[in-house]
Amino acid sequence: MHKALKVMPDSLEAQRGIIMLQLDAGRLPEAVAVAREVQKQRPKEPVGYIFEGDAYAAKRSWTEAATAYRAGLTQIPAATELAVKLHVAMSVGGNAAEADRFSQTWLKDHPKDGRFRLYLAEADTARKDYAAAAKQYRILLDAQPDNAAVLNNMAWVAGQLKDPKAVDYAEKANKLAPKQPAVMDTLGVLLMEKGDKARGVALLKEAVELAPQASLIRFNYAKALIKAGQKKEARSELEQLAKLGDKFAAQAEVTDLLKGL
Repeated sequence: MHKALKVMPDSLEAQRGIIMLQLDAGRLPEAVAVAREVQKQRPKEPVGYIFEGDAYAAKRSWTEAATAYRAGLTQIPAATELAVKLHVAMSVGGNAAEADRFSQTWLKDHPKDGRFRLYLAEADTARKDYAAAAKQYRILLDAQPDNAAVLNNMAWVAGQLKDPKAVDYAEKANKLAPKQPAVMDTLGVLLMEKGDKARGVALLKEAVELAPQASLIRFNYAKALIKAGQKKEARSELEQLAKLGDKFAAQAEVTDLLKGL
């Protein structure tokens, strides 16, 4: 890697490789030194600050990571990737209130930053704050009403909130992005909850056929089969999931469902 840098001193690939090797060897200061060299070479690009912040983050030094990302934002004020990483560092580092203030300020200053808003929506969903996620997705949909991915996410969140519009969002997403297993999965689950078992099962079956390695979709299909009274077929699907062992996180629920059949 160092030989590569002698030939091309600003090779990001070599610099990234050296940073990773230094971190693997437990040499954080050396990794940070390489990142700061990148910053000198590319002062108006976020990459050097991302390298430094990520190096600290890899060692769970969240305060230092946040400082690096923030320093980058002083140089490149509109860098969404740095803003996202700063928010993550503050949140994971235990500064949730500061992270919230930062996100509010960022969106006030960058109201059209869909990438940051999408990140917030996904983060809200991950921590099951579905109302907050729905608020962000609605704003995204106002700007991009035909974005199938956003519609699909909004459908799922709306379903968690028992919003009657959930199926409508999912139907539109499925129309805009047909034959997409993740979209079909969302619509299939919502249809099952609505009571449309025949179409729900059919959609989930097709989604499994299109993405046989997608364990979560297969799991949703198995649960749909149980709701539809097709226990033999459900057992077959659950047994396939049981064979995955620890590779599928919901094994406890798989076991419980098998016992009930």
